[in-house]
Amino acid sequence: GNHETREVNGNQAHYQDGSFLTQCLATFGESEGIAVWEAVNGYFDTLPLAASIDGAVFCVHGGIPQELCEPGASLDLIRQVECPLRNAQENRMVYDMLWSDPAAADPDRPTMLDAQGFGLSPRGCRSFGEAAVDLFLALHRFQHVFRGHEAQKSGVGVSMRSRLTTIFSTSRDHFGSDVEATCGCVLVEKGSIHPVVRAIAPESTSPFPVAPIYYLAPTPAQQSVEVTEVPVTHYYGGRPVEHLRTIQPAPPPQPFPQYVTAQRHQWGTSGWTNTATGAPATVIHHPYPSAPVAAPGTVHFVSLSHDGRHITHQW
Repeated sequence: GNHETREVNGNQAHYQDGSFLTQCLATFGESEGIAVWEAVNGYFDTLPLAASIDGAVFCVHGGIPQELCEPGASLDLIRQVECPLRNAQENRMVYDMLWSDPAAADPDRPTMLDAQGFGLSPRGCRSFGEAAVDLFLALHRFQHVFRGHEAQKSGVGVSMRSRLTTIFSTSRDHFGSDVEATCGCVLVEKGSIHPVVRAIAPESTSPFPVAPIYYLAPTPAQQSVEVTEVPVTHYYGGRPVEHLRTIQPAPPPQPFPQYVTAQRHQWGTSGWTNTATGAPATVIHHPYPSAPVAAPGTVHFVSLSHDGRHITHQW
């Protein structure tokens, strides 16, 4: 994004205490602070400009570039951008991807757009309207655009006839202690888009409080479950094990967001189920298929397959 460039995160005059450079200097001192800032920016220089989800969703920080809406334009133009990227402001296409905004649908402030649906935004960078989004999606066979760059009090904003989603995950940075402000993210799974938002908890004492989330209460055994396509042998002290006794007491419940689908096993029954759908999961290796709940401090390793994915849950 635009904040991963030196021109922005090193702008102390504009961002003052919020400047990344200022924070590095305050934390590490003059010499080491500059070294840390430069090292992190060296990593930023290698970040991708865009991503594709399942060939259907185009992900970018700012917006779609007009250069990719020209007849015959290819996404290879993005792949051909020199990496590491040091002068984003000198490449119009890159600049659009980092800075552009959707055209405001404000009758009191009409936006002048060209035939392709592009114009200028109040920030002074390029803006794009519905025609530009439709043209870009059609040319490159995408169905949707994910972007950030603009504060969203609701965490996630949808526009352009539901073909563009703006995702904002730092609501406190722009809306302070406003109890209605939320941070957002989006889960894309099996062809569906699921917005996920979390509100600020004003009663929290954390510097960056969030609303309480659900907890998945652990069993006395504090199970460790690994979901995989093939049986897995776990090693402890160089020896394969199926069951081991912990020295420390069982840990407290781990935070488990309510929007995450978990695998749950009812000890004493024959199989696993998906807590969201109730669908059975295929057990590949289960050392104690009918064992009662074990004593506190005992850990069971179980390997199973569900939907062909690799997932690890620490319970």
